[in-house]
Amino acid sequence: MGSGLGLSGMCALNSRANLVTLSDYGDSYNHLKFNIELNHLPDKYIVKELDWNTPNMMMEANNSYDVILAIECIYHEPIVEPLVKTINYYLKPGGVVYVAGARHRHCYFHFIHLMLTLGYSISTEELKCPNESFGRYSNSAELTVGWFSEGDFEYEKNNIILLKCVKNI
Repeated sequence: MGSGLGLSGMCALNSRANLVTLSDYGDSYNHLKFNIELNHLPDKYIVKELDWNTPNMMMEANNSYDVILAIECIYHEPIVEPLVKTINYYLKPGGVVYVAGARHRHCYFHFIHLMLTLGYSISTEELKCPNESFGRYSNSAELTVGWFSEGDFEYEKNNIILLKCVKNI
């Protein structure tokens, strides 16, 4: 969800997942499609456009996903509530959403409050960047990411938080 350049989705494709749906909206959706096509990935993915603010953009029946990844999706207060509604719509009971991003953003408090109100269990973990060059490369041995600039990753060490939110039945 909010796949951006698609890196987290491409990593999920290399996992045990049977099918990965990558979604974003507007220009980000176009960049996402470009990167997925650039990598000639196995046919176990779907790329779809999804606007959290437009309910008629909902793609499938609700309760469709076991796991949702939302990386750098919480960055602006007005999108928090639509994001939470979208996650709650798609995630199966007992499913897990992993949310990661910059720890200093105050809108995480709003996100956590809304998720707790809906009955989710939440745990947190602070992630440590492995070195100064974290996130600065556009190529790796297996994945190529276009539409990428060094300014996209300006994290300081110890500045990333991971939330694990479980949808209680």
